[in-house]
Amino acid sequence: MGKFKEIFESTSADAFSSIALVIFVAVFLLVTVWVLTRKKKTVDRWASMPLHDDPDDIVDDRSQPKPQD
Repeated sequence: MGKFKEIFESTSADAFSSIALVIFVAVFLLVTVWVLTRKKKTVDRWASMPLHDDPDDIVDDRSQPKPQD
């Protein structure tokens, strides 16, 4: 436990804030690239999700049509 205390005491808050900023920007860029590379049909399905109360109403291109009885 003493080793962690020594590390935190010897490192300034500026270093932690810089590291946090770099991590935040990296994650933000990765998520942005991931979202922008999705297919339009997938994004349209995500966009329609909050508008439907019943999960069966969500258009899902991956699912097979349900047989009508």
